[in-house]
Amino acid sequence: MSAEELAHIKQVTDERFESARAEVPEFDRYREVRNLLLKRTEYDLDDLPDPFPSQAEVSKILKKETLAIGDRRFPKSARDKVVAASIEKFPLYKVGDVLEVKAKPGGRRVEGKLVELAAGKIRVAGTWILRKDLLDPHFSCFDEAENKNFRAHHVRVNFDIGRKDFLESELKRQRIKVYRDNGYVKKKGGPFVSVKKIIETIEPKVDELEKQYYAKKEEEIRARIEVDMIEEGMISQPVSEPEPGPPTAP
Repeated sequence: MSAEELAHIKQVTDERFESARAEVPEFDRYREVRNLLLKRTEYDLDDLPDPFPSQAEVSKILKKETLAIGDRRFPKSARDKVVAASIEKFPLYKVGDVLEVKAKPGGRRVEGKLVELAAGKIRVAGTWILRKDLLDPHFSCFDEAENKNFRAHHVRVNFDIGRKDFLESELKRQRIKVYRDNGYVKKKGGPFVSVKKIIETIEPKVDELEKQYYAKKEEEIRARIEVDMIEEGMISQPVSEPEPGPPTAP
């Protein structure tokens, strides 16, 4: 076979290869990453947020969403009612107020104007009553500092503690969902891991799949070219070498 014939066969082979290679569908990298990610984490790449938040930002989102849930479960209006109830239960009396008190012994009742507030006792009308003997109203109703503390305790016990416990429980319940919604998955017994970090560990496998994909397509193209050229009479036998090369002329 002349050099001209070999050159012509090589040119035809190269041209057909380049033309067919240009028609090969592009490797769907996104699909492969998505499939591998789903297998590894059950996380769908389509759900990956953009922009991708930092863990600090997700923590803020978690707190914000949890507080919003807490506000719906324990609204400010409900707390206001508890505050009002604490004021009703622990009124603050001042000198000059008219009231009725019930005291020990025997639940005796004294009614009249609050004349004097002294250390450990009060005087209603002309009667001195030890604060420790008061049955109603509560002894804290005659001391501003104690009154403030008892009102706060009432609100804390009847609202704030319940809300706090609810928020702590809800924070734990919402954590996995909120982190997952924002691109973080929790490893069993471990911390939350960024899906982007997991994708980085998947990329080498996808690189290999891409390499295999194009190698297979190129092998198919060369085999098809060889068959076509045999049918066209340009070469007589398939190329037997393991590495693809230019077809031989008949």
